[in-house]
Amino acid sequence: MNTYARFLILLALPFALLFSACAGQTEEEKAEQEIQEAANKMEEAANDLADALTNRDGEGKNKEVVDWRKLRDLLPSKIDGIARTDESGETAGAMGFNISQTEGIYEKGDRRIELQIVDTGGLSGLISTSAAWASVTIDKEDRYGFERTTEIDGYKAFEKYDKGSDSAEISVLVGSRFIVTLNGKGVNIKELRNALDDIGLKKLERLG
Repeated sequence: MNTYARFLILLALPFALLFSACAGQTEEEKAEQEIQEAANKMEEAANDLADALTNRDGEGKNKEVVDWRKLRDLLPSKIDGIARTDESGETAGAMGFNISQTEGIYEKGDRRIELQIVDTGGLSGLISTSAAWASVTIDKEDRYGFERTTEIDGYKAFEKYDKGSDSAEISVLVGSRFIVTLNGKGVNIKELRNALDDIGLKKLERLG
């Protein structure tokens, strides 16, 4: 599930639960306990929504997001000699809260890289969902590959490599609001790190 899907589902959940609870109240066969359970779930969802709609400064709003076209301009034309074959972008939101994203696809033979840049506007709930690794320490390795949290150019990051599928992933949290994710097939971590240099993480942070 992508970042936008998580965001919109989280926004819609309290209203869906409210509808369900009200429907239950009009049915005589529904026990009071079921109504209370529905109310409790609605309260929990509302709390989750409040967390998601709070930025890193604790304010109940997110910052104005960067136009996705400016994010698209950071997509390199090539990654490790693999040309960009497709690109897309959009800004979406609800209740006055927006997020913006762009994505580039790079393909050559059996090698494929997907690059996504998301501006969350500093929504803490969305960051904790999409970049949960930023608040923990992971260091796992076996003969099949590895997973680890690290720092790249001073930013919190997550790296994963699977030898069996010859796939690699890097995610970086930039400026407590931008999430850069690279997923690659037929490439290694070093090649994805080189792609981050082409993007320019410092330049991305300055957009915020």
